[in-house]
Amino acid sequence: MAMTVRNDSGSMMALGQLKKNDSSLSKQLKKVSSGMRLNSAEDDASGYSVSERMRVMIRSLGQDIQNTQTGKNLVATAEGGMQEIINNLRSMKELAINSANDHNTDLDRETLEKEFASRKEAITDITASTNYNGRLLLTGDYAQYRIGAASSPISSSVTMISDFQPAFNSCSSDWKPTLKSGSGVLVDSSFVGFLGPPRNWNYWTETGQTKPSGTMQEKQIAVSLDFSSLNSLNIDFPSSLDGKGFSILCADCPQYIDIVFDASTTTASYTPYAITASGRRNYLSRVYTIGVQNVTKATDIAKAVFDGIKSVQSQITIQHARYVPSNPIDTNASNILIDSAHYLRMAEINGSYYFLKEDDKHAIQFLNGLFDGPKNEFYRSEDLTGTPLIIHTGPKANQNVRVFINAMWPKNMGIEDSHVTPIEAALMAMGALDKAVDYALNEITRMGAYQMRLGQTEANLVTNEENTQAAESTIRDADMAREMTGYTKASILSQSAQAMLAQANQNSSNVLSLLQ
Repeated sequence: MAMTVRNDSGSMMALGQLKKNDSSLSKQLKKVSSGMRLNSAEDDASGYSVSERMRVMIRSLGQDIQNTQTGKNLVATAEGGMQEIINNLRSMKELAINSANDHNTDLDRETLEKEFASRKEAITDITASTNYNGRLLLTGDYAQYRIGAASSPISSSVTMISDFQPAFNSCSSDWKPTLKSGSGVLVDSSFVGFLGPPRNWNYWTETGQTKPSGTMQEKQIAVSLDFSSLNSLNIDFPSSLDGKGFSILCADCPQYIDIVFDASTTTASYTPYAITASGRRNYLSRVYTIGVQNVTKATDIAKAVFDGIKSVQSQITIQHARYVPSNPIDTNASNILIDSAHYLRMAEINGSYYFLKEDDKHAIQFLNGLFDGPKNEFYRSEDLTGTPLIIHTGPKANQNVRVFINAMWPKNMGIEDSHVTPIEAALMAMGALDKAVDYALNEITRMGAYQMRLGQTEANLVTNEENTQAAESTIRDADMAREMTGYTKASILSQSAQAMLAQANQNSSNVLSLLQ
């Protein structure tokens, strides 16, 4: 009689559990031995992908840090060469001043000329030899210049208000007016009067407003406040507006008004005088500082000017009260006073903004800031050209610092033909050297700004690298206490499975022994 012996189900279960426990133990052993929670995409597919992407970022940031460090060294090398050039210019200025004194004989001046020429040659040598890793830095290979001009503003510059001057009157280029009060006021054809061509009109009548009692402003000329020309520029709002602005000049007196933009605030202020370059107060001027922090596009600027001047109306009354009876502040909020003495107002009409002025009072012109006042000129980005040194400072293709270094040859600084003999030449050299020093100082200041920017970039990159490394570690690295606990658990389960399998096999052996 034949008998069939079936496999013990307990043995099979024990064997299967042992395999599972061994696999778990193997994974835990890999994590503990490698110190990483993720050793392959199998452990956590999405986490592994994020971790690998972070590792690429970490490597990129490390290289960017190295780039900024070498970039700072490059710029510092250029700065060192410029400093030596400035030292020579300083000595050349001393020689020119010395030679300009009549206690020197012609022979003395010839001696001074030799040292002067030697210093000039030294500048040439420094310019020709200052290099970083074989790359010449001061020869002008990386200069920045404007199309059509070496250093002066060009015709393709854009002013803050479209077709900026002349405005209320016809003025010559030196801002001296050609018209006087009482002879009528012309408006340039580029400016558009409200509801038609430039003309005299009554604002209060034609807009249905109530004229302030006692005002002498019967008929006005309206000039549109149009900043649309800035739309053609690739500028950053509001930072590019900071310190910009314009002046409004009286044609009959030296009084003027500065309107200056401040990108750090949203509020406006009014001051009955401007501070000159020498630090003195000019009481023939008035200054409106307009906060443009919330300006995000060119069309916002006119409203910011209107709202800013409107917010300081009470201060105008206090400072110039004697003019108020003839040109009072309007109770209507759509018409505000800019200057009571010169019959200048500003109005909001159907969402657009206009300067208003009495037609036969005090011809007015808009222009660039007077006496170191605000400038209204911007340059299109395509007007600036050159071949800058590129220092890559970020993981993206467009993250870099463009370093421009203008030529430091004596010709570029305007001293190539300077001499200290005879005395007339020495006197001319003094002025040329002043300009050369300004040129060199401007360049060395720019080098300092580049180094500061690169230093700040490096600090930011180091912080980014540390934080990215920490984030990647959180995803990738193992929590050793937790993984050791898991490893111990898996080891105990594996040993238990082995013991149970041995017990199950023993039971099968006992059954077989009974059948013998």
